[in-house]
Amino acid sequence: MGGALTRWRILIGLGRIAEAERDAGQARLRYRQALATARAYGDRPAVAASAEALAAVAAFDAAGR
Repeated sequence: MGGALTRWRILIGLGRIAEAERDAGQARLRYRQALATARAYGDRPAVAASAEALAAVAAFDAAGR
């Protein structure tokens, strides 16, 4: 599962970079990929963190930032 965790962390990091650059579409894509990776490996804490990140980018996007 180490490889999945590394992939998940990279995807979350890329999502955060996209958010910092105000690119909600790219952030959403990376968080969705992170969520899919976490689900595929049954990593429940990573699933929760990915879902939370998706919710945050949705709020970010809805606020028109």
